[in-house]
Amino acid sequence: MGKELRWGPIEIVLDFLIEHTLVENLPVTDGIFVFGHIQPLVAHHAARLWKEKKSDKMIIVGDKGNYPIPPTFSTKADFYAALVKERGVPESALILERESGNVLENVLFGLKTCHTFDFFPKSLTLCALPPLLKRCGATFQKQFPDILVYKSAFSMPSEWFVDGRMVRLLGEMDRLRKYAKKEDIVKVEIPKHVLSAERKMRKMFAP
Repeated sequence: MGKELRWGPIEIVLDFLIEHTLVENLPVTDGIFVFGHIQPLVAHHAARLWKEKKSDKMIIVGDKGNYPIPPTFSTKADFYAALVKERGVPESALILERESGNVLENVLFGLKTCHTFDFFPKSLTLCALPPLLKRCGATFQKQFPDILVYKSAFSMPSEWFVDGRMVRLLGEMDRLRKYAKKEDIVKVEIPKHVLSAERKMRKMFAP
């Protein structure tokens, strides 16, 4: 109740989407599953988890996509692999999947690639852009319900909190509903106070 009283609508929606476990409370899992992107902070956070011995295996997924990754890399997976290796993660710890273009494919293709390496994880720590973590977890719950998943987020820089990015949060709320109907993810229950905050955000950022 305290959060609902003290926080504005943006903070409430963010808190709902950024579903995670604090690093110090994360258990050791079979692997760190990294959703590729262009934002280096995701890779840096994954490398931190590895250094803190939260797992000895890291799966990085993602094709080239429409994002402007550095031209020296052919896929987001390769880009992130370079970043985590710079921070001490050895090549031997990595499994790369280079063909997936969205979260559902990330999960399906990522696990398929793991299996080709005779790696069959029973537990994973998910690492992604923080507002995507709820959907990433819901995708695993639907597609691989027997795998125990934890989610880990880094602190987002203050410059991320601008209108354009806030509008994308509303898109993420829409995707939770859309992909549940498609049965890509489990149905995500949205509390009343979050629905109220979402409505206020839509008024704030209405075109």
